[in-house]
Amino acid sequence: MDPVPLLQELGLPVPGQAETPRRVPHAVAMGLLDAALRTSGEPSFGLLAAVHHRPGAHVLEHLVRNSPTLETLLARLCRYYQLLIDAALPQLGREGAFGIWSFEFRDGSRVPDVLAQLVLGVAVLNTRAWAGGAQLQVEFAFPAPADRTPFEPVLGGQIAFGCERNAIRFPLEALAFKLPGADPNLFQLLDDHASRLLAERPSTDDLLAQVRHAIHNGLADGEVKLADVARRIGLGERTLRRRLSAQGTSHRELLEQVRIDRAERYLKDTTVPLEEVAFLLGFAESSAFHRAFKRWKGTSPAAWRRARD
Repeated sequence: MDPVPLLQELGLPVPGQAETPRRVPHAVAMGLLDAALRTSGEPSFGLLAAVHHRPGAHVLEHLVRNSPTLETLLARLCRYYQLLIDAALPQLGREGAFGIWSFEFRDGSRVPDVLAQLVLGVAVLNTRAWAGGAQLQVEFAFPAPADRTPFEPVLGGQIAFGCERNAIRFPLEALAFKLPGADPNLFQLLDDHASRLLAERPSTDDLLAQVRHAIHNGLADGEVKLADVARRIGLGERTLRRRLSAQGTSHRELLEQVRIDRAERYLKDTTVPLEEVAFLLGFAESSAFHRAFKRWKGTSPAAWRRARD
């Protein structure tokens, strides 16, 4: 399929024609999967996407490849999957003679069939070789499709539909299987890095933190208008304005708070020129930054910096 019309339909940039964002709103990502499913006319599109998936440069993908055991790998997926999908809530548990890795959404909403196929498909294809040859059992929450033939070549023969969750079952002994080629030193470095990345991400339940985070990320690019912030966090402009008002604040107030906080941080670093500070805060001209800073602090940026030397 030609991806360009699908990307344009969802308002996403076309690679090679515009800068590709590092993250997109969850609703947009799900919309893209739905559009691909509809355009392809292939009910097992998620499985096909899993087969063609190639590991990228994300820290989580490197981390799982260097996990010491399969159980550690699955546990790290649970801990850090939010770095890939904010809404995700994978869980690892044990039931009798099996370990179970399940994939759900944090808000309890239903995981779309196409995403369940993609996530479990990628997980099975990447862990089958690391499970010591153990037989994996795959469970889908959606009903059995009319045509099951695409599923067995990808997932193996033990597949159940209409289950209470989307999950993979592993024999308990498989969880202790040691991954070949894992580097324990690299694993520790990547684990520390992933932990820091997760700590830096705002809570998905904290709207104000999400807005501040979106403003901070858009400052240098000048993308701090209400429409820009709403797009980054996956809300409509009117919805975002209403929800901020309900919490006693506004986009303008949060933008100013972020700029004040960042201005102080940048000015404490005397190696950063004032012109660059203005640019990093999203001001088109240095004079606009100077006027704003004097309004905030009652003095000029240069005088504020000198007083802290």
